[in-house]
Amino acid sequence: WNVAHGYPNCNPASDPAPVGWDVGPFIQGLVSNGNQTATFGLRADDETDAYAWKKFSTDANSTYLIVHYNRPPGTPHNLDSDGHGCGTGATAVATANTSPTLRAVSDDPDGDNLRYHFQWTGQGQPTQVIGDYTTPANVASGVSTPTGPGALHLQDGQGISWHVQVTDSVGATSAWSDRSEEHTSELQSHHD
Repeated sequence: WNVAHGYPNCNPASDPAPVGWDVGPFIQGLVSNGNQTATFGLRADDETDAYAWKKFSTDANSTYLIVHYNRPPGTPHNLDSDGHGCGTGATAVATANTSPTLRAVSDDPDGDNLRYHFQWTGQGQPTQVIGDYTTPANVASGVSTPTGPGALHLQDGQGISWHVQVTDSVGATSAWSDRSEEHTSELQSHHD
């Protein structure tokens, strides 16, 4: 990066023009590599040239670094199906409802609104996606968020495995939640 402004109207008594540059890619590289500090300096091509030297202003209001950042939302938690919590294997949720409402909660460290993406597969078949649902509007961070009415239609005796991921209003995406399993059994509802 190279820039020079000199004095406006060739008047050394006037303030020189400020300069700025984009350090975004540099800062992003540092953050991506886990670094927490950065050092910046100004240098002229010839530091002995009285007309080319550079310095940071001593005015606290004119030397600054502006950083726009966005951290990804937290992994969804508190998975729930019709108020029955979640489970896998022997603790899988059993329900008589063939159209259960799935819920999850995620927290965004920046307080951004979130959009939830639920995905379900055949039980024991995590790569065989048989359905999904994305919330139509962003919801506040930390709010238990359900699938829409009728989003999930199961057959009696069908088992599914489901998980959820969230995206914040800026576009950062969380990790997928752990999976929860459930199966329907209308016969079970007659024995309860």
